[in-house]
Amino acid sequence: MALSNKENERPATAPAPPSNEDMRHQLLGKWKATSDSDRDNAEEDGEELESGTQAKMKHYADMLAKGVSVGCADDAKGLKPAVVDWVTPVNGVLVPPLVQNTKDGCGFHHDATGRYLCPTDYDWNDNNEQRRLRNGEIIPTPGQWPIFFYEDLKSDPVDPWKGLLKGHLVVQGYKHIFLSPSSANGETWATRLGNAAIHGMKSVTSALLAYVAMMVQFSISASEDEKEADEVSQLLEWWNQLIFLVYFTLVGSTKVPQTSTLAGLKQRRHKILEST
Repeated sequence: MALSNKENERPATAPAPPSNEDMRHQLLGKWKATSDSDRDNAEEDGEELESGTQAKMKHYADMLAKGVSVGCADDAKGLKPAVVDWVTPVNGVLVPPLVQNTKDGCGFHHDATGRYLCPTDYDWNDNNEQRRLRNGEIIPTPGQWPIFFYEDLKSDPVDPWKGLLKGHLVVQGYKHIFLSPSSANGETWATRLGNAAIHGMKSVTSALLAYVAMMVQFSISASEDEKEADEVSQLLEWWNQLIFLVYFTLVGSTKVPQTSTLAGLKQRRHKILEST
């Protein structure tokens, strides 16, 4: 009698293979489990990435803000002694003298700096107007620009664009900040590269001119004290009007005097629009 080989034996009835439906459910279950796991991992990775990105963005923003602050401080520190030289008459002296590393005695308190800061719609040679500017009876508004903005310290009420931002101090200030301090003194060589060369600047922009004009104005203005709180407020108002136009649309702004340069520019623009 032959012995059966159990290894070669087959069950009398083989189990039925899984149906297509069963296989589909199994595959779907595995896919869902894998997808849920991948999605959870992706969400965790995304949250970590988003958190890291926000932290990096904040770090970069902080560094940019710090750079702006340091740059402005350096510009102001360098301009202050240079401006004193620029407002000093050729082959002359300032009476009383101005200290180069402080703002004491500047502003309307000194004839040299007051002459440059005088608003375009006032006459510094008028003793009464000069007195009122010095004692604070007249506080220029943000729309009353200083005469040093203009070439040869002359503004034309009929054509307010004539000579605007071509003044000697503006030109000197731009050279000092963006080219080199020596170029502002008329020298043709410099010991180091200026900001324009370092940053690859190839042209002048309106924003740069506005920055230079404000830095020069700050350099020849008097030191801030409690009596000048209104002037500080008006300066911030000027910047809000320049940068945040929506802010002024919502809260309004100081009325621009009709004798100011800004009013003249607006009237000229209105005439141009009417003629087109």
